[in-house]
Amino acid sequence: MKSPSKSLPSLLARARGSKAYALEGVKLEFTEQIVALMEAAGVSKAMLAARLAVAPAYVTKVLGGTTNFTLESMAKIARALGAELRLQLKPMKQARELTDKLNGKAVSANGSSRQYRDQNRSVATKAV
Repeated sequence: MKSPSKSLPSLLARARGSKAYALEGVKLEFTEQIVALMEAAGVSKAMLAARLAVAPAYVTKVLGGTTNFTLESMAKIARALGAELRLQLKPMKQARELTDKLNGKAVSANGSSRQYRDQNRSVATKAV
């Protein structure tokens, strides 16, 4: 039997480093937040569709993760659920580790020491 030319861990590492992987992660996180807000407020798909003035099929598409969100659509969904949209830019782990090495800072193994967080707050942007 032929062995694969690339191991599963190396393929996963390559996938995790891709733009598509990052984009899907952001969409998944946003969709999970929508579901959590809907559940907390007792809002059904039909109710959310009515609040957004869209067809229920759109809400199904949004919750299925197949929507390419715009800032405007994300803000509308947030408002419809009584929330505000906040976007954050966070340094990627590798860039953060390199910066820390260059600056001589000690960071815990998971890259999230309190000292680092206090000195390097992420940039938050509020979109409404």
